[in-house]
Amino acid sequence: MRSRRPALIAALLVLAVVLWWLALGGRDRPEELSAAPSSEPAAAPQPVAAPPASVPAPVAPPAVVAPAPATPALEPETEPLQPSAAGPIPPDTRGFVAALEEVYESSPRAADARKSEAELERLFRGERVPPGLLRSVSCREHVCRLELRWTPEHAEVYERAMEELTAGNAKNLATRADEPTGSGLVSVEAFWRRAAWGDR
Repeated sequence: MRSRRPALIAALLVLAVVLWWLALGGRDRPEELSAAPSSEPAAAPQPVAAPPASVPAPVAPPAVVAPAPATPALEPETEPLQPSAAGPIPPDTRGFVAALEEVYESSPRAADARKSEAELERLFRGERVPPGLLRSVSCREHVCRLELRWTPEHAEVYERAMEELTAGNAKNLATRADEPTGSGLVSVEAFWRRAAWGDR
């Protein structure tokens, strides 16, 4: 019995070592296998897809508005209105009425006033002038005052006489006109600078 005990102890020790080794070897084998480098090339890492961005709602294209057809420009009338169709234009108030009236009122009667008055009467009471156009005329040193009665029938004669009084300068004459009456008659008060005719 004594000769078998050492051998039995040795066998038990060997068995214990083997079991211990197996126990350790079995536990470490998976780690060794996982740690061992693989002969196959590692697959390239797949890119991580970014989360889809919010897609904006489709915007409708702006509506195309067709341009409105151009309105044709109004062409001027080829034939102007004839004065006879519209009727003659009545005289109105114009010029430096207040200034010439003040000169007339503040001036004495001129020594040769009658000469200027006779010339004005011939202008407004000539053979071709309808009667009643000139009611009165009075001349002072620098300015003459005329009372006129304009009617549509006298329009042409009236305009010609007024152009002669101005002598190319509108400052020589000023008129104050009333509103036309029902028959179209207009009372006109005119102030005329005698210097417009010079030594005439």
